[in-house]
Amino acid sequence: MKHEDVMRLILLCQAIERLTLVGLKDSAELTITAPALKYLFIDSAFQDVILEYAPKLSSVHLVRTLDHQKSSVHRLIRCLSNLPSLEQLHLDGGYALLWAKLDVLNHFPLRNEHLSIFILDGMTFDTLDVLMVSLSLLQFCPNIHTFNFSVKSTCSRTAAWFFIQDPVHIHFRHLRNVTFRYYHQMGVAFDFLCFLIRQSPILEHVTIVKDTDCLITKETVKRIFSRLKQRAPDTNAVFKFLCKEKPIDVLSSSRKRSRDDVASELNAMDMID
Repeated sequence: MKHEDVMRLILLCQAIERLTLVGLKDSAELTITAPALKYLFIDSAFQDVILEYAPKLSSVHLVRTLDHQKSSVHRLIRCLSNLPSLEQLHLDGGYALLWAKLDVLNHFPLRNEHLSIFILDGMTFDTLDVLMVSLSLLQFCPNIHTFNFSVKSTCSRTAAWFFIQDPVHIHFRHLRNVTFRYYHQMGVAFDFLCFLIRQSPILEHVTIVKDTDCLITKETVKRIFSRLKQRAPDTNAVFKFLCKEKPIDVLSSSRKRSRDDVASELNAMDMID
């Protein structure tokens, strides 16, 4: 199906509330005018996405991205910034990588005061520029209360100097929940997580999910919790690993748990090791 046919179909279906576009190839521009649209999922190779009129659009999930021109990226950022009902934004890590490459957010940040849930999937924290893109998205959407990010690759801790410097002018005043999912090594992504914790005064819950067949030791989990508790002693932190697609709690730092609860979890970890 050509992109012109897709846009024509959208125009003819003015009552459409959910739109999913998957597998469309060689598509140039997608312009969406949909007054009733609430949910948008795009996993197609559009060179340009323009949300011309979507006043009720509350959830946007963008998976695939091509090597857009800077002008196309500016248009997309402007569209996302101007959505009056946007509550949840879910981006593939390729967007952060592209925006870092084009250096667009330093001069043209994404600003949306309605956004409350932000998800970044498959991040590659290989350069400090990508980390800065993530911080910019959080900083200029000040009412985000839930941030979920997954990291498929990360550099060594050499970029951690930025977080050690403690730029206190950056705060995430409404952030309450953070979920960090990783596949191999945490690397600098863990320093990024600790920075988020330190700069979020009302943070309540932190969840770390290890998504790999290679389990970790009890001692490693204890070191992780030790660092987290130093930075946010009142935050409830949970570590999980995925086993057969099901998340399993390994250890929680919640003060509401009894010593017996934690002891039983540690015994379970002894069985895992």
